[in-house]
Amino acid sequence: MAFEKLWKLAREKGSRLIVAVDDERALNDMPGLLEKLEGLAVGIKLGFPALFRLGPEGIVDITKSWGDAFYFLADYKLADIPYIVNLALLKLRELGFDGATVHMFQRGLEEALKGEVPDVIGIASMSHKSPLLDREFHASLRYAKGVGVKGLVIGATKKELIGEGKKEGFTIFSPGIGPQGGEVAEALRLGSDFEIVGRAVVKADDVEEAVRRIVEAERKALSNR
Repeated sequence: MAFEKLWKLAREKGSRLIVAVDDERALNDMPGLLEKLEGLAVGIKLGFPALFRLGPEGIVDITKSWGDAFYFLADYKLADIPYIVNLALLKLRELGFDGATVHMFQRGLEEALKGEVPDVIGIASMSHKSPLLDREFHASLRYAKGVGVKGLVIGATKKELIGEGKKEGFTIFSPGIGPQGGEVAEALRLGSDFEIVGRAVVKADDVEEAVRRIVEAERKALSNR
């Protein structure tokens, strides 16, 4: 079942919050940050800043130590020939990642998804202006369904697209909340399943309070959906 671990954590914590950790200060104290997030955040998104700061060994230390508490999402937006994407996905699984983001415009995912790869989340529409992706949005949805991709990234700022993706049965992940313009819990009200929040959490003066406020808003939005 796709995203089984993620949904399990969501039920246990009553949360749909995935925290993006790209900030240098936050990366310098990952154990301390994760302790503050453990009670409410269901996932941790790590991208190139984490890889550059922690290295593969550091990431393995984090995913092994906190693997029961969080769903770890590798956000490298893979976009290469199928062989290389498959190789990267297999290696990300070895690093302890539960999910990974991939682009779909290069096609070839039928080959890229072979083997014990993480849950794959296709990039359908990012939170900033992305004319190529937005223009090809409906073609991407059709393609994702055809190759068995179960999750999509649709930015929280792309309000008109979230419902379309959800209507097609995908698990929707919405980044772009806070500094990029998306409002907390609005994506959930529109049909998204998980919100990805970075700077509004990791740069907050009181991280625990920031997370609590976000999760409370999400719970309220879901109760009225």
